[in-house]
Amino acid sequence: MGVAAAALWGLGGSAGAAPVSQTFTTPGAAAFAVPAGICFVTVTADGGSGGAGLGDISPVALSHAGSGSTTTTTSGTVHAATIAATGGGGATVMAHVAVTSGATLTVEVGGAGSDGNEIGAGPGGPGGGGGGASDEDGDNGGGGGGASAVGGPAGPLVVAGGGGGADGVGDNGGDAGTPTNPGSPGNGLSAGAGGTAGGAGGAGNNVGGSEGSGGGGGVNGGGAAASDAGAGGGGAGGFGGGGGGAGNVLSPGSPGGTGGGAGQTGQGGLGATASGGTNGGNGNSQGGNGGAAGQSTTAAGGGGGGAGFGGGGGAFDASGGGGAGYGAGSGGGDGDFGAGGGGSSFVATTGTNMSSSVDSTLGDGHVTISYDPSTDSCPPALVVAPEFTG
Repeated sequence: MGVAAAALWGLGGSAGAAPVSQTFTTPGAAAFAVPAGICFVTVTADGGSGGAGLGDISPVALSHAGSGSTTTTTSGTVHAATIAATGGGGATVMAHVAVTSGATLTVEVGGAGSDGNEIGAGPGGPGGGGGGASDEDGDNGGGGGGASAVGGPAGPLVVAGGGGGADGVGDNGGDAGTPTNPGSPGNGLSAGAGGTAGGAGGAGNNVGGSEGSGGGGGVNGGGAAASDAGAGGGGAGGFGGGGGGAGNVLSPGSPGGTGGGAGQTGQGGLGATASGGTNGGNGNSQGGNGGAAGQSTTAAGGGGGGAGFGGGGGAFDASGGGGAGYGAGSGGGDGDFGAGGGGSSFVATTGTNMSSSVDSTLGDGHVTISYDPSTDSCPPALVVAPEFTG
């Protein structure tokens, strides 16, 4: 009597089990534990929006104003009247992605860039947003929005880009891009470029001369800087986006740091600190925030790279910084017509049923991870049982 092996497929899924969903709304880092037996999840991520800009009304400013609206303040000591512009919207990206059963996913919720106000420029939002720029005349750009992202042990799965910050003369920030389209450039004569759909950081810009904004950090290469500003850093092997480059004023802005290996990140560019600029934050799992420019220097540090996404470029006086390649929006300039570019977005090649758009609701981002045990369980195991033959 012989013995042969017969392959029997076990039953997959969990009949009757209810779908499970968890939403993360607090900007910053979090974690999601993939349950045993689950091999697919649906991720919906919204990036943070860019901050609004604020500045004096003048005939020149009004002639260059975008779609910003006019407002009036009664303070008298800072402005008699102001013009405001809106930051760009973050991206909304949804995809069904493969995950490893039992693994822990890294979650980053991107924060909105802070608005420029009568006191100064807005810092970048959590998730690598670049800082805005300001000047002594009270023209203050908004910070770039941070990226929202979900990543696994092998790298990023979904990244929703952040919106670019507005400038201080009525030019709106650029919207974030989708996984198939680049981030939009900011409005204005010296606006920063958006991050590319291929993961490279957007270029910085300037009105002229030697003063310009920093390029955005990218997962697949940093953006070029304007003039003497810092170029954005690039990721290494697609993991850990580079930091955004700094804007410059009296000395050249520093470049963004280069991303390391899996899970490693780039350092943000340094502003001209001798003149009051603020350094960009070091890259970490959340992405370092970009530093806002001081009123005496107008040079801002770029944001650090995050876990699979780059940081936004820091703005300078006249210019918006470049948006990150797969990541955050950049900061807006102050009074000389240049808003920040939006970051671009990403979905891993394992993703299916993808959809994306620009979120018109301004504010912080959020991340939702969901699964249905009846359809998202791991494929059934192959069971080999002995079969007796006569």
